[in-house]
Amino acid sequence: MNNEANQHSKNFSKSIISNWFYYFLSAYTMYALFTLFTIDSNNLYFHLARPYEFSMVCLSVLALAFGCYFMNRFIPISPFELASICLSVYMISVCLKAPSPLIIVGFLVISIMIFTKLLFEKSMFAIFIGISFIIIMIKGIFLHDVNGEALQKFNYAITEKELALKKGLLIGLYLSIFTAGILLILQRTQFLNKLNNKIKIEAALKIFVIVMLILITSYTSIIMIGKELVMGFATYDKGLFTQMFESMRQGRGPMTSLERDQWMSHFHVHISPIFYLMLPFYILWPKPETLELLQVLVTMSGIIPLYFILKHFQFNKVIQSLFLLLFIVTPTLSSSHLYGLHENCFLTPLLLWLILENLKGWTYRLIIILGFTLLIKEDIMIYIIAIGLYFTFQKQFDMSSKRTLFTVLTQIIVPIGYFAICMYYLNTFGDGSMTTRFTNFMLPGQTGLKDVIINIFTNPTYFFSALFTFNKIKYIVTLLSMYVLLPLIQKHWISYILLLPMLVINLLSDFPYQADFGFQYHYGSTALLLFMTILAVNTLAKNRDSINEQHEKQQFVLMTNGHRKIILLLTCACIMSASIFFTLMHPSTYGIKAYAKQSTYFKEKKQTLKSLPQNKKILAYGFYTTQLAQNKYLYDLDYHNDKKIDTNIEYVVVPRALSTDGSAQSQLIAQYMKHGYKEYHLSTPEILILKR
Repeated sequence: MNNEANQHSKNFSKSIISNWFYYFLSAYTMYALFTLFTIDSNNLYFHLARPYEFSMVCLSVLALAFGCYFMNRFIPISPFELASICLSVYMISVCLKAPSPLIIVGFLVISIMIFTKLLFEKSMFAIFIGISFIIIMIKGIFLHDVNGEALQKFNYAITEKELALKKGLLIGLYLSIFTAGILLILQRTQFLNKLNNKIKIEAALKIFVIVMLILITSYTSIIMIGKELVMGFATYDKGLFTQMFESMRQGRGPMTSLERDQWMSHFHVHISPIFYLMLPFYILWPKPETLELLQVLVTMSGIIPLYFILKHFQFNKVIQSLFLLLFIVTPTLSSSHLYGLHENCFLTPLLLWLILENLKGWTYRLIIILGFTLLIKEDIMIYIIAIGLYFTFQKQFDMSSKRTLFTVLTQIIVPIGYFAICMYYLNTFGDGSMTTRFTNFMLPGQTGLKDVIINIFTNPTYFFSALFTFNKIKYIVTLLSMYVLLPLIQKHWISYILLLPMLVINLLSDFPYQADFGFQYHYGSTALLLFMTILAVNTLAKNRDSINEQHEKQQFVLMTNGHRKIILLLTCACIMSASIFFTLMHPSTYGIKAYAKQSTYFKEKKQTLKSLPQNKKILAYGFYTTQLAQNKYLYDLDYHNDKKIDTNIEYVVVPRALSTDGSAQSQLIAQYMKHGYKEYHLSTPEILILKR
């Protein structure tokens, strides 16, 4: 009786919080709509401005929220429906004024999210979003008013890389449609059930998943090791980490001279003690290739917590196998390796473990996993907070008030406190926090994250216009395509909070690499998108057609009953992901191919570099630093001393071709030669070594 009362009280409290969230969302949308008609278009789409004082905006939104509350007492409309109407009007208004179709594509994605939620709520107000969707599409088709600034900010620079990605997406789409058609035909002919009686499709799928895990892990590892063998990684982000691991192996701690052009701890830039988990393996095999192999294995280990998460949701074996296969071929988990080594690779398994601990209601194990997750990096708190907020306010899984309080403490308060301590340490003793990534949301003279938040809050339309540029829309479309839009299909609004890290880490900044699949910023966002896909499938599974109990004994009958749509969607997701995976990864096979043809050539180059005297001050070409990482005083040619001559340098090591190509580097090399640096006897036809 007491438990029922406590649960009722908890649900009542959540309902109040939910209603007031929608009141404030409606109020803020009204403010955004007001700015749309009172601010010049240049300040809405092209140039950041703070149109009104932050305090005035807060008071206005507060007053409007209370106005919505009192209006709700006289007009029979739910807070969520009111918010949906306000958002519809705002989206239509923004898109009608939009200078670029990219903004329209972005709002189409948002409208799908809201429309899906309204459909699950069976609300008649879904029609408003539907109308918004149609109007936005019409506007996009007939958009032609593009001025010079729009061309600059929302440009369509199609490179060979973009064309290859487009080809991969189209191949995946065509194969998905073809496969879906074949499966539908086979389901109707009962062929799959007959086939299952002969070969047991579930068992075959399980074997296929294991084989694919081995093949994809091996394929990715070979690509990464191949790049290393041909010296395909530069200082950032491989040379500096190899030097750091050499320092750790020799007992000096995480020291490097490459990261900031001075001998300092990596922990003065990013607080990442998680690297020590890799150190024992590096000590056993102290080679750069070890780090690449470890990174692949760490990421792929996420399949273990994923398996237990799927078991917790009690999906049938076919769906479990398809999800595991989807994880294996998810492109962003492998393409994130391509820029070298990064501590973010631990995000994928640890976030999935953290989600599992929450689902199971475990306490001590969660604290252990939380501790390891915090050790990855200082900005990891955004991922933990997103998970914490989700499990605090979600309605899908039963949680006691005590457990909710525990979640708030461990996954909201603790990460924020840890982040604050890290920021104090970095700003006081280290290299400072990297707020420069968000200068696109800073006005002249502003430097802090507080200013970024205020500027976004007071100018929401500029915020959206900054999210919907070409590279970011390409990023969003590709991510959603690899999961066939399933992350957008959420019954509960709070599920979208799991998109917060992707918004902040990948989309908010204008730093181009954070929305580039070839860099290391996607491990965490991908893990949360995968969990959102699981939530979507769980919702669809609960809404499936009833299954005749007499057919339960037929293991594969689910393909022809309530789960067939889910299995079709997951099959298409696997095909789309695999197509994008090979599109992103195949170009990097050049390394292992080149090494197979010229292994002697690359071995001799490495031997030349390793023959240099130890503990000397060496200035090296960026792609040589990994092989020279055993040296304590090692500097990158492109980043050392503001690209000015430094007579303390004892050796300059560069490709011989670089010294005569007329580049800025060749001019710097010429200056060293003018200052008396002579060619060293270890020089080869490919490598020029100058000695002071």
